[in-house]
Amino acid sequence: MRMLFPFQYQVAECEGDEQDQSMNRPYLGCSLRSMIDKAGMIVLLVNTESPGWQAGLKIGDIILEIDGVKVNNINDYYAAIANTQNKLKVFKLLRNGEERIFEVSLK
Repeated sequence: MRMLFPFQYQVAECEGDEQDQSMNRPYLGCSLRSMIDKAGMIVLLVNTESPGWQAGLKIGDIILEIDGVKVNNINDYYAAIANTQNKLKVFKLLRNGEERIFEVSLK
């Protein structure tokens, strides 16, 4: 069998506390992408049985705010979920042109 695309694998390693901090981040269970020409982040994927799925988030939803904090990029998202004292978050979404409010219990 002939290999068309030979790949060489490399493993990246993290040093220090950076890896530990990312592992402790609250879990939503969705893949998100920043909108280019609009405010918010679009939901690209919702993992089954994840907190996002259980709250009713759907592919194509646009997250506008989390607990009143505007979310336009991944740094905004991380800042909005950083307060781990309260894992119940209020998400303001845009779905089919309508603003909706969802309560999401992050893990």
